[in-house]
Amino acid sequence: WLDSDNNTTPGMAMDYRKFSNTVKGMYIRWAGDIFPDYRDISGPNVSQKRLNRAKTIVVRILAQEERRITRAFVEFSKRRYHGENRVVRVDIKAAIERVREARLQPDNEERFGESNGFTIWISRMKMSDEELVGTLLHEALHCIAMVDNKEICEKDEHQVIRELGDDC
Repeated sequence: WLDSDNNTTPGMAMDYRKFSNTVKGMYIRWAGDIFPDYRDISGPNVSQKRLNRAKTIVVRILAQEERRITRAFVEFSKRRYHGENRVVRVDIKAAIERVREARLQPDNEERFGESNGFTIWISRMKMSDEELVGTLLHEALHCIAMVDNKEICEKDEHQVIRELGDDC
């Protein structure tokens, strides 16, 4: 768990589920996976303040679930390549940096968020706290893994993201 200066972030030991309920203005219900339990409720428009609060939670998820995320990509690779040994590299630090640098984009009624592998953009549209955290986490998981030094296609990334608990 490194901050922007590559120092250990103090207080990172608190479980992200517990931490999320200490973040002012956020209330998130969790299922058994790393993604929130998406309730059928609306929320306010995403502001920079809400995005910044969500970032603190998603950084903790990525740091605390690094093994689980890596294992999901490794297991997927084994299934995808029929048990062949492949070199799977998962770059959690890059994902954390993308989350820290995530930006708001103008309203986009088609997508909650998007990423090009370098930048994450989150829509200003209405989202619940769960949807905001889930969207940011989902986008952070794109372009996070390589198999034999090759990028994984978006379809395969989505399969792993579903296995980690998102409903994409």
